[in-house]
Amino acid sequence: KHYPYSKVLDFEGRDVDILFIGRVGVAKGIKIIIDLAKNSKYNIYVCGDGPDMETLKSFDYLENLHITGMLDHKNTMHLLGRAKLLIMPSICSESFGLSAAEAVAHGTPILVSNKGALPEIVSQSKSGHVVSSNSYYEYLRLADEIILNFENWNLLHKNALEFSKKTISKVDNSTSLLSIYESAL
Repeated sequence: KHYPYSKVLDFEGRDVDILFIGRVGVAKGIKIIIDLAKNSKYNIYVCGDGPDMETLKSFDYLENLHITGMLDHKNTMHLLGRAKLLIMPSICSESFGLSAAEAVAHGTPILVSNKGALPEIVSQSKSGHVVSSNSYYEYLRLADEIILNFENWNLLHKNALEFSKKTISKVDNSTSLLSIYESAL
């Protein structure tokens, strides 16, 4: 069976403007998420847990900030399928971002930092933008460019789905992972 785990929704069916999935910590860019919530009207969901969860919760008075905590995989994928944009503002180097690959499979455009391997899936899939600054202003500018311009969003959405169909499948990934494990033994 091919990704995604939930139905791929078009723009109108997506009620989550911006989604962050991951460890709630400074290294993952949680301060950028907080600044986005404080300085925009976007509906921002944070799915995850981590060392800075209490800091994040101190901003739960913001009506546009929704903190789900850690969700199981099925509910996380459902939330991802409802998102107009996934944001990964890490300020430290990242290895391959599974959340980015899952976003591509759901046709969800992505904004990623220029740290580590995160830019690779965006550049290969043409499904989002790489942000070279750790400033929330740049993330907000690019979020506006995607969310407020349906043609831009739709192009990134279609690019993501096309890339996913060509390159990402559960069977292929499982087979590759199994062969890596077998060669390691």
